Amino acid sequence: MKLRRLAFLLCIIIDLEMIYGEEDSAIKVPEITNAPNLEKAHLYRILLNHSTSRGILVLNALQLQLIPYTVIMLILPIRLRMDVFLYGFLLLTLSKCVVSKSPNIVFIVADDLGWNDVGFHNPAIISPNIDYLAKNGMILNNSYVQPVCSPSRNAFLSGFYPFKSGLQNFVILPQAPSCAPLNRTFLPQKLKELGYATHMIGKWHLGMCKWECTPTYRGFDTFYGYYNGQEDYYNYTVLNGSDFRDNKEPIRPNEYSTYAYARRADKIITQHNKSQPMFLYLPFQSVHEPIQVPEIYENMYQDIKNEGRRKYSGMVTAMDDAIGNVTESLKRNGMFEDTLIIFTADNGGWTTFSGNNYPLRGGKATVYEGGTRASAFVYGSGLQKPYTVFDGMIHAVDWMPTILSAAGGGQVSGIDGVDLWPSISEGVPSSLRSEFIYNLDDSLVPIVGHAAIRMGNYKLIEGFAGAYNGWYPVPENEEDSEIEEPKVDYYQLYNLRDDPNEHNNLHIKEHSMLKKMKERLDEYRKYIFSSMFSRLTSVFASLIRFERSRYTFKCSGRTITAVKIKGMLRKRSRRLIKSTPLTWSKGPTIMFSKAKAPLLRMDVILYVPLLLSLFECVVSKSPNIVFIVADDLGWNDVGFHNPDIISPNIDYLAKNGMILNNSYVQPVCSPSRSAFLSGFYPFKSGLQNNVIGPAEAACPPLNQTLLPQKLKELGYATHMIGKWHLGMCKWECTPTYRGFDTFYGYYNGKEDYYNYTIANGSDFRDNKVPIRPNEYSTYAYARRADIIITQQNKSQPMFLYLPFQSVHQPIQVSCYCDAEKNPRTLRRHKPSPFTLILQGHEDLVYSAFTIIVKTRETLTIIKIQVFRIAIIYLCLTDNCVFEYTMRLFTFLIHVVRIMYILINDNSATGAMFCLAIK
Repeated sequence: MKLRRLAFLLCIIIDLEMIYGEEDSAIKVPEITNAPNLEKAHLYRILLNHSTSRGILVLNALQLQLIPYTVIMLILPIRLRMDVFLYGFLLLTLSKCVVSKSPNIVFIVADDLGWNDVGFHNPAIISPNIDYLAKNGMILNNSYVQPVCSPSRNAFLSGFYPFKSGLQNFVILPQAPSCAPLNRTFLPQKLKELGYATHMIGKWHLGMCKWECTPTYRGFDTFYGYYNGQEDYYNYTVLNGSDFRDNKEPIRPNEYSTYAYARRADKIITQHNKSQPMFLYLPFQSVHEPIQVPEIYENMYQDIKNEGRRKYSGMVTAMDDAIGNVTESLKRNGMFEDTLIIFTADNGGWTTFSGNNYPLRGGKATVYEGGTRASAFVYGSGLQKPYTVFDGMIHAVDWMPTILSAAGGGQVSGIDGVDLWPSISEGVPSSLRSEFIYNLDDSLVPIVGHAAIRMGNYKLIEGFAGAYNGWYPVPENEEDSEIEEPKVDYYQLYNLRDDPNEHNNLHIKEHSMLKKMKERLDEYRKYIFSSMFSRLTSVFASLIRFERSRYTFKCSGRTITAVKIKGMLRKRSRRLIKSTPLTWSKGPTIMFSKAKAPLLRMDVILYVPLLLSLFECVVSKSPNIVFIVADDLGWNDVGFHNPDIISPNIDYLAKNGMILNNSYVQPVCSPSRSAFLSGFYPFKSGLQNNVIGPAEAACPPLNQTLLPQKLKELGYATHMIGKWHLGMCKWECTPTYRGFDTFYGYYNGKEDYYNYTIANGSDFRDNKVPIRPNEYSTYAYARRADIIITQQNKSQPMFLYLPFQSVHQPIQVSCYCDAEKNPRTLRRHKPSPFTLILQGHEDLVYSAFTIIVKTRETLTIIKIQVFRIAIIYLCLTDNCVFEYTMRLFTFLIHVVRIMYILINDNSATGAMFCLAIK
């Protein structure tokens, strides 16, 4: 009887410990992993000697699973076997109930991590924590994601293909007025319905244009991280604006961001209510550029001679340490055994910044395997077959329904993702996922590929596949690896079972399969949601970052980037080009400068007093005033200083007016503009240091009265056309709040001349309303000036402030190619430094301009010389490098148009033209 009671007591203790054992996190039983090898006598001693609930933790670890139940039956005396058998049956039933409790879920996303950038794929990478979880869990060998960040994250959380959300074309950028569709229910919202506490740490990148787009409005109880796509790892800035928040509150952790994320994860886990399941979404910033890492991690890779690869590898190890800290926190808090850990990259490695996908083809921003096949694994609670490699297909859209299923939720209808949890948990590939869409883009000039589909073993790419179409080995020394870039056909068909690295295009041999897959793509096309992104520059111009200043040119509808011949045409750069945080001049296109253009020193304090004093001298009525500012125009870039420049209208005004030979301005844009309009030195306005960046919470002091405000007091109609660049952090900083009756132009320091984007967010307004003129911006400014002048009440004096965008970079205008192949430097065409060479503009071959100058008494018509604009057609296939373009000339043409309109409308009587060369 005593033995029977003892047996029942032991079983009850085991039962209780299985349910409540998680409360004691200090007890560790690593030796139990070898339990099947223990001798029977030793097991019997364990059973008899550990009589407290905490001592029986050993049996809890066994859970009657590591040791076959029959072994225990053999250990006990015969008369107890039936009793223990009956209770054991009850215990196993209860055990099933305990295991079915909703697991904690940690969903880790590594940013821009290449296939070859983890230890379980490449032993040269030090990632012991990632490797342990992968090898002791289940490696997902065919896990697919989108080619770039935002689309993947949207797919993870919504279960929808990005092309059904308008996210197929690119990523959401800092100033983009868009976000993932608000009518879609996100994964954390579903998990909250199941009783989960939901937390997010890291990179959001799904929009921030209004609060409803941000994490705490999309299902997360807490958020700690940044909204945009990239930022500095130390000062948390993007476009010189700080981007780091604790929930909605801006903060600055003052440490390497990877450390900050691990620290916050530890805090959340420690403070978590253990009776409630937890979902932790942990999308790391690592290893997205900028390539920044503490020296201790870089020093771990002294054998890697290539600087970029050395730093990048260190970033992987730093992230691995952070993941190790998270798992240790789970163990310390008794949650590890009940946690399902999911790890995936969001896209392939970015080879420009030392990511590596070898032997897979391509990389980030391509629909090749190197851009879409992710390093991924699952570990922990619910896996029936750990220590395995799972070859079944899984796509980013599947994670939402799969995680919900693992959490005990039901099926989600109407989404693209399928529930693969039964398949993954049992380690058996599922027939539910036999095809998926890599990407489907309706853009004429796509960023990350026109279309690609997987059906069974076959993959079809239709159209543009992405900018990086070669195979990129890990560089062995300071020289970056050679790039093999094959000729690409419009249709690319690969059998990935036989050719996983996409070498053999079968589109001709397998015509029937090609036809079948094209038809399937056409079916999906019915559901394309128009891209929320503007038509951006090519991936070369928008993604590749260089040191400081780089020119881009438009030619025959393409955007070409001037880079070194060893930069992207045949090889990557010899050594890492230092990458710095984005600033006002560094949107998605970061520029390097071949030579420092001379800038004039200045003192612009005289402009406002000079203009105001002129009003007092007017006898009859106040003159109309046109104040023209040319952007980044050099001393030698006008005809009256340099005969090689064709600027007849500016030259006429200068030579028939008064040339200001000692007129000074500030070294950069915002300070000059502030001085023009306020009459204060920039150092008295806090603008002495730099320019106002797009995301910067700054503008000239609101207590300063600007020139147009003074002019309005004198009865002037005040209009502004062009570049503001004096702040936009709140409406009070913008032109129509600072004295201008109307505004037509852009708020920031630069933008694309054709699509009006900066940081790929649109920036063009008619007063306060965002618009898109759909023409070269210089044309748009002249057209609006025409409208304003034509509609001007002639009885009222007019002030027109016309700060042209020209000739600020990006260098965009109808262009030409230099006859010399592969020039190594970007230089002006000889013999004319600003030679106006056009491609495809025959209507400008012969041009005559007439300036009509009307005085009070007479009308003088001056015929300006007819000049010929040479047209040189020279685009030498892939090695074409463009020279300086004719943007200045276009600017000059429109100056004369404005003059002509003024005079014809009898508005030029007494007019004063002031050309400020900045």
